[in-house]
Amino acid sequence: MDFPQIKSNFDQHFVLPIVRIVERNDAPAPEGRETLKRVFHKRIRPNLVEPETLDMLVTASGGLIGMLIRLELLAAEHALADGEDRLNTDSAEKAIAEVRGDFKALLRPRDYDVLGRCLNGKRLTNESTVQELLYTSALIEYHNHKPWIRVHPMVKPLVQEYGA
Repeated sequence: MDFPQIKSNFDQHFVLPIVRIVERNDAPAPEGRETLKRVFHKRIRPNLVEPETLDMLVTASGGLIGMLIRLELLAAEHALADGEDRLNTDSAEKAIAEVRGDFKALLRPRDYDVLGRCLNGKRLTNESTVQELLYTSALIEYHNHKPWIRVHPMVKPLVQEYGA
């Protein structure tokens, strides 16, 4: 079935950009972080999230807008379930743990080898495992003068715990 009614309303394919929130040398990228905060505040008013919670969610997103929105939703659900009137570090930590659990379920033993090599600063080749990890966002490819890859911030603790 082709779903023509839906297709006529959603005929364009959009790719959400990866926003650089950290430089290659691990220094923060303030412009990218502020961009993600503005995206966040389009959905939740600033008075409904503690500033350190927003910083935590922006960092955990790795610069992926879709991931930030997912974390935002999950943190809001956790805050509401806990009877809170604002997103706080507890609700953010629960959201991050939930998404980290999704990553853990996706990762295979051979993935940890590739992720560990990336964490250790080794150059990755264009092998199928690297492509799969980029597709699942366990690896993130940033672009500034020259493309570079890093392990997603929520995956990094998994690699440190389960990796080679």
